[in-house]
Amino acid sequence: MGGLLVEISASGSSTGKRPGPQLRYHSCWRELTVHYCRRRGGHLASFHSYSDLNFLRSLVHHRTRSFRNTWVGATDRVWDGVWKWTDGSWYNYSRWYPGEPNNWFGREDCLEINFRGSDRTNDEKCHARRPFICARRR
Repeated sequence: MGGLLVEISASGSSTGKRPGPQLRYHSCWRELTVHYCRRRGGHLASFHSYSDLNFLRSLVHHRTRSFRNTWVGATDRVWDGVWKWTDGSWYNYSRWYPGEPNNWFGREDCLEINFRGSDRTNDEKCHARRPFICARRR
């Protein structure tokens, strides 16, 4: 996660001038990648190690005092079962909850962290509303 500026906002409103990972609420995954994160020069956060994942989890916990299911920037929309990060980096680390990804009814193409409060991930319907973390490189 080195090289990222960090800011968390759980209110759903902009927190000011500091760019970086931002935790915001109640948006579907597509709205985030197209309309929010990219317009601000960023992307949904990615992780490439257990340390990175724990860093993102700590951001969520620090701001919300819980481990809520939270959107990050991986999807398998283009090719089912082939996960890619929206920031263009390799999807080289996974920590799926047991039985996941299951692509329930062929509709789960987006990645959330903190599944069931754990340090595991889950594939979820992209239109589900979740908090999310945007990231922008320095």
